[in-house]
Amino acid sequence: MDSWHNIIGSAGIAILLAFCDMQEDLRDSDEERIEFAKYYLEDLCFLYVNTDHDDKKVCNPSPLL
Repeated sequence: MDSWHNIIGSAGIAILLAFCDMQEDLRDSDEERIEFAKYYLEDLCFLYVNTDHDDKKVCNPSPLL
């Protein structure tokens, strides 16, 4: 029933890895990829947070029912 989650997650990871491989400064450096990810999580957190709140958490997972 929830097998589509795995497909979506795998596709997201593949897209991110392909993006990093296309960028010269991210291609061969794990440190640069870490800095890139930190920048997006800290400075572009509006992409991840709940827009109804000022909470800066990246995610707020709810327990599975």
